[in-house]
Amino acid sequence: MAKRITEFCSSVPIKSRKIDEQLKQEVLPKVSNICCDLSSNNSEDSRNGRDPKKLESTSDQTESYGKITDTIAEPTETKKSEWYKGSKLDISWILQTYSFFQKIKLGKRYGIKCMTCFTHIQEAKKFSKNGTIPIADGVRCDSQNKLERIIDHLTTEAHNAATNLDQMQIKWMEQSDEHPWIKTLKSHEAEKVKLLIELAIDVYNDSRQLTLSAHSWPSRSLSKMHADSQIASYKEEGLTSQFVQFNPTAALLQYRNPVIYQEMLDTVGRSVMEKVVDQLKKIDCFSIQVDGSVDKYGVDNKFITARYLTENLEIKSVFLGESKSDIRGAEGLLDSIKIVFQDLDIEDTAKEKLTGVTTDGENANTESTITEVRHWKTNLKAVATFYRGSTLRYGWLEKIGETKKISIYRFPAYFEVRFAEYLLNLSKALWKNLPCMQIHWQSIIESSDSTKIEKATAKGFLRTWKNDGEQQHLTCLMMDILRHIEKLQKDSQKSKIIMTDIELSKKVAVDSIALMENEPYPGGNEEKLMNCLAGENIEETNTDIVEEVLRERRNYFVSTKRCWSAVRKEIVLSCKEFLSQRLAVDQENIIERMNKFIDARSSTDTIQAGRTDVLNLFGEHAVSCFTDDVISLYAADKLPPPLEMNNSTAKMYHFLKVSTQSSIFSKLVQSFISLTPHSAGPERAVSLHTTLKTSKQSSYSREAINSRMYIALNGIGTALFDPRPAVAKFLESKERRRKLPDPDLYKNQEFIQKFFSIDSNL
Repeated sequence: MAKRITEFCSSVPIKSRKIDEQLKQEVLPKVSNICCDLSSNNSEDSRNGRDPKKLESTSDQTESYGKITDTIAEPTETKKSEWYKGSKLDISWILQTYSFFQKIKLGKRYGIKCMTCFTHIQEAKKFSKNGTIPIADGVRCDSQNKLERIIDHLTTEAHNAATNLDQMQIKWMEQSDEHPWIKTLKSHEAEKVKLLIELAIDVYNDSRQLTLSAHSWPSRSLSKMHADSQIASYKEEGLTSQFVQFNPTAALLQYRNPVIYQEMLDTVGRSVMEKVVDQLKKIDCFSIQVDGSVDKYGVDNKFITARYLTENLEIKSVFLGESKSDIRGAEGLLDSIKIVFQDLDIEDTAKEKLTGVTTDGENANTESTITEVRHWKTNLKAVATFYRGSTLRYGWLEKIGETKKISIYRFPAYFEVRFAEYLLNLSKALWKNLPCMQIHWQSIIESSDSTKIEKATAKGFLRTWKNDGEQQHLTCLMMDILRHIEKLQKDSQKSKIIMTDIELSKKVAVDSIALMENEPYPGGNEEKLMNCLAGENIEETNTDIVEEVLRERRNYFVSTKRCWSAVRKEIVLSCKEFLSQRLAVDQENIIERMNKFIDARSSTDTIQAGRTDVLNLFGEHAVSCFTDDVISLYAADKLPPPLEMNNSTAKMYHFLKVSTQSSIFSKLVQSFISLTPHSAGPERAVSLHTTLKTSKQSSYSREAINSRMYIALNGIGTALFDPRPAVAKFLESKERRRKLPDPDLYKNQEFIQKFFSIDSNL
């Protein structure tokens, strides 16, 4: 027996026997020693900025991460346990305190492993210094220095990121599966869902800000990850740390390509339009506005918007879509509307609730009928192009303005404002800059450095824009006329204006222009010019005498001169006729019927005024219901509106407040209010389409550009956007490939080559 015991003891390794002997020699400390140890530990905590009283609570909180897997660890070589950054440098204490640490065996030695970083290794690598997390695979813990490194790992950016993702995943799994998109999102990996959420927000924000999208997104997203990785490295190692190249793993490259971006864009666009369609199905009625525009690639696009009243009686406009048809004329316009309705699946809704259509027809204007106005516009734009196309010329003009102490006005671009406002601003800029421009033109003629072409151009400008010339008089007259047309245009394109309000603005414009038939507008630019000429004692020329000097060679842009008085009268009468008659023809007596309905003071007058529109919009069966509604309102003394209520819009809203919701009377009033007297909505869509479809993005498909316009025109702010429904629809759209991309093949893709390129572009 003694022999067997001796043999067994001899078979135990020497190192194990030494540790056993060391454990046998250790005895429990006395109470006084325990107090001394606690006091020394407290002082050490105070020096490290830790509160010893919070140590116990910290331990309790960390134990909630999970069940302790193994509390038996091999003791370290330190005979006396020390404290470091609030943690005890003892492997048993560390395993008991931090449940996410697990004891493993590394060959013949024991080590420790962080299970949180091991589980979420891809997230932790994003914030590591060199893209590696050694403790996720296990590190040694047999010395004080190694234990200190383990404690340091608890405060790194990589461990914190993995811990946050672990807590998010726990909360994620606790959510109910009854929600329509929670069940879909929970069936996929949390890291993949996080990537798609980032993608959805980037897609939405790119569309709202009109920035470059699919082709540049992979490099932009990887750039952000690269920046986060560098910042984490600087926080951990300091700004003097060695630079480590960004080398993302295959999991981080998944879904980062333009094709996935395009799919997400279509998904987000459909999500935005689903809310619009739901709103159209809830309201009583709506009207649409259609406008066409040919882009620089020769495609005739039709842009369609809708306008309606919300449940809170607020006027709201939404963009329905852009389409094109091979059919010409009115049939092509109708076909484009059908295409948009089919895409949104609102054909039945439109048949039931569509009550009005507004189109922007071809309007005649004074330019197409009066030759002098066309020539004036050509001369005006020639001067603007002369200075806007050369920074050097504009700089000389500014120097002359500084010398003469005259402010130089910038020549506007045609796409900045409405066309009438553009002509007005262009005329103002030329008129204010004309004295300085005449000096500049004269200096060009006298300069020996000027070329023949420059001298000829300057001589032509001086001859055309001479003092007391026809072009100066025409410019002052057009500024007075355009000022009234600009005001009418701005009033008619207000977002919440109704048809009856535009009649008052039109009457003001017509009366103002009629005042200019025989004499200048009081206080206008033409009157100021006449007073200036009279003050300078310039002999007035006989404007009724036709100049007999004719050019030897005629061309298309030159016509026989007429006397100024005849030209002026024709311009004024043409503007007046256009505003007073052409607009009335376009409106087809709609305003007249609306005014009769609004101004009716008895039930009989109200029924007679609204019967035609009720019959055309809602059918013959609705006439009796409309009559019942009107009689009931008059019997309850809710109609007519008070006499002190003079505004047409106020009367319309009074009708809505006193009527029953969804009644025929209420629907008729909503039809009048939703009918748009302008095409400002489609014109904004045209402007947005022109901004998006540039030379760098000319290959846009109709679905892609519609999705971007849906988000840009109908979406809310990015800060209010919830990406989860869109991500769920993206995952449900089809079965997604689970295979990770090959990093080497991915880096050679055309859309990402510049991000990983080693050589320069030259």
